[in-house]
Amino acid sequence: GLFQCVPCPEGLTCPFGSTVQSLQQGEAPLGPQYVPQLLEGYWSDSQDPVSIYKCEPRASCPGGKPGDCAGGLSGIPCARCPGGQTWAGKECAECSGVTFVLWAIVPPLCLVCLLKSYDLVDSKADGEASPLQACLIAAGIAFNVMQTIAVFGLMSVTWSQSLSSASSGFQIFLLDLDQLGLNCVLGSNNVTRFLLRVAIFPVASLTLLSRWALAVRTLPCPRFLPQRCRVQVKKWVLFKTMNCIGKFLQVGFATFSAVSLQPLMCYHHPNGLHSILKYPSTFCGDSEHVIMIVIGMVLMAIFVVGFFAACSLAAWKMPTWSLKEDHRWVQSFTFLTGKFRLDTWWFGMLLLLRGFALSITVVLGTDRPQVQIALASLVMLLYLCALVRVWPWKARVLNVADTALSAGMLLLVRQASAATLTGDQFNDVFSALILVLVSGSAVFMLLMCIFALLFSWRYGDGGRSVLHLGADINAETMSKALKDCAAGLLKIESAQLKEKLGKINTYDLEALQATITLVSLELIQSPWRFNSRVALQAIRGEAPSTDGCPQEQHVPVQAPPVLSVLPEQTQPHCVPEFSNHEEKLVSSDSHKAQEPSLLE
Repeated sequence: GLFQCVPCPEGLTCPFGSTVQSLQQGEAPLGPQYVPQLLEGYWSDSQDPVSIYKCEPRASCPGGKPGDCAGGLSGIPCARCPGGQTWAGKECAECSGVTFVLWAIVPPLCLVCLLKSYDLVDSKADGEASPLQACLIAAGIAFNVMQTIAVFGLMSVTWSQSLSSASSGFQIFLLDLDQLGLNCVLGSNNVTRFLLRVAIFPVASLTLLSRWALAVRTLPCPRFLPQRCRVQVKKWVLFKTMNCIGKFLQVGFATFSAVSLQPLMCYHHPNGLHSILKYPSTFCGDSEHVIMIVIGMVLMAIFVVGFFAACSLAAWKMPTWSLKEDHRWVQSFTFLTGKFRLDTWWFGMLLLLRGFALSITVVLGTDRPQVQIALASLVMLLYLCALVRVWPWKARVLNVADTALSAGMLLLVRQASAATLTGDQFNDVFSALILVLVSGSAVFMLLMCIFALLFSWRYGDGGRSVLHLGADINAETMSKALKDCAAGLLKIESAQLKEKLGKINTYDLEALQATITLVSLELIQSPWRFNSRVALQAIRGEAPSTDGCPQEQHVPVQAPPVLSVLPEQTQPHCVPEFSNHEEKLVSSDSHKAQEPSLLE
C-alpha cells in the first residue's frame, strides 16, 4: 500500500491520521488538532523524527516540533550550549570575562582555606562538645542534608516544584560546576568535565600531604631582598595531617560516592539507546562512556571503597588503640569519633553508609522511580531508627535537629511516591511544607549553636545548658546522690544484691552496666569494667591486649554481655592513667549501653 502504520512511540502524541510529514512540518491537512507533537521532556531530530530521545532534565525539551530545545540548548538531546556560551540556570548565556577571573582566583583560594583547616579540625576532643565544636558539627549536618537533597535530584522521580528547585540549586554540592561557567573554561567535552570533578579529591589530599612534607624549613628569598624576608614554615604532624585529610574526605564522602557512580547511571530512550543521566549527550557503551567508567572506578576504589575500609578498620581497632594509649592512631581518626558521644564512637560509619547507599539507589533504579523511592526510604528509615536508638551526637540540640531533619527527608521521599502516582496539586503544597520544616530545623540547630557560642563568650560555661536545651545537672547534687547511693549499696549483702539484680529488666541492666563503666573509669579509676571487647577478640582468635598484665579468664559472649571483673589488689597497674587532655571514650549517657570504654 501507500502507507505503513507503525506504533506511536513513547513521548509522542499521535492523533488520527498522523504522518511523519505532518510531524516534521508541524501542520496537517485535516487541521491543527490532527498534528502529532512531541511531549514535554522528549526530543527528536528533524531528519529522523520518530527516533525519540528522553531529556534530562525534562525542562530542556519543550516538546512540540522535532529539533526544538529550550533556552538556546543544542545537540542530542538538548544537552549542550553552543560554543562560547554556558548554562545560566534557565538559558544559555555568553561567557564573560568575570567567569575566567573567578576560575583563576577561586580554586587557589579554596586550597588556601583547605590548608588553614588543619588547625581548625584538629582541636582536642572532650566528652562534652564545646559551643565552637557544636557549631562546626551543626554546619556539617546541614551540609550533609544539602548533599542528600542534591542526590534526590539525581533520581528519575517526579518531584514537587519546590523540591526540584532546591535540588537543582544544591547540585553544586555534588560538584556540578556547569552553573559556574565550567563550559567557558573547559568546553563541552563530557570526559574533560568529568575528569575535573574527579580530580578535586586527589588534588586536595595531595595538597595537604605536600604541606606536611615541607616540615620545618626556611624558604629562601631572592638575592635582591634582605635576608629577613625568609619565611619559617610551621611543621605539620603526620597524624594530624591524616586527620585533616580524613575530615575532608568524610565531609565529601557522599559527594564523591555520587560522582564516581555517575557513569553507571544510564537511563533509556524510547528509541532503545541509553544515556548517562548527568551527561545525556554521552551514550552508554561508546568510547566516552568507557573512559568515564574507568575514571569513576579508580575514584571508587581509592576514595570510596579504600576510605570506607580504612574507617571500618579504625572503628574496629579504636578500643584497642585507646586502651593501649596509642594516641597517634587515635588522633589520626579523630574525625571519625570526635563528634559523637563516647559510647557511640562508631556512628560515623553509619553516616558514610547512608551517603553511599543513596547513590547506589540511583544506580539500581535509574529507570524505575518506584524502586528508587523504596530503596531511598529504606536507607533513611534505617538511619533514623539508629539515630533515635542511640542519640550519638554530643549535644542534645544536635540529636533533636538531626532527628527532625532525617524524618523530614524521609517524608519528602514518601511524598514523592504519592506525587508520582496521583500528580495531585496538594502533593506539591505538602512537599513544600515539609521542605520548609526541614529548612526550619536546620536553621534552629545553627542558631542555637551560635547562641550557645555567644553565651559562652559572655558567661563562661553557660553555653552548655543551651546546647542541651536547658538540661544542666548540678554537679554538687549529683556528687551527694552518688555518695548516698554508694553508702546504701555497701549495706546490702552480696546474695541479696544478686537476687535483686536478677529481677531487673534487661534494658535496665544494660543502663546499669553503662553507669558502672562510667563511674569506674571516669570517677574512681577502678579496674572494674565490662570486658566484652576482650571476649570478642578471643572469638576472633586474637590475644587480648593486656599490655603485660596477666590475662583474665574469658567467659563466652552471652546476651546480655557478661561482666568481667579485674581484681584491684592483683592488677592495679592494668588501668591506664588518664591525663586532662585525653578523651575517655566511655558512656556519657547512663541510659545507653554500647561497646566497652575507650580512651582517646
